[in-house]
Amino acid sequence: MPENGTANGVSRALSRALKLQNPPTAIIALRPRQVATTLTWLGTQGIRVPVDFGLISLAHDPFLDDLLPEVSGYRVDPEVVSKLVIRRIKQLISGVPGRWNNSWITPDVIKGASISITG
Repeated sequence: MPENGTANGVSRALSRALKLQNPPTAIIALRPRQVATTLTWLGTQGIRVPVDFGLISLAHDPFLDDLLPEVSGYRVDPEVVSKLVIRRIKQLISGVPGRWNNSWITPDVIKGASISITG
């Protein structure tokens, strides 16, 4: 469910989602701030992560390392990203066509403890 970029917006979206006929059992957060709000809001509702609800972060920020349970998700090395961007900018500036390669930035997986795998 969409939220408006505020903690209250995330809380309202979560509240609406959990009132659905088939509520979600996990959230994939796109932004670190959403992770923090989701984790704390769920706690205020008595919903335990990962026992009752799973949480995955698609973006990492160092402050997430201080949250409990440790949040599962993905981390991209900013140095790798910046080198790739600089390389592509240099290619554009050089004006030489056809030198693009499709380099993928592969994030590191953070196993964390915010999801529970059940068989």
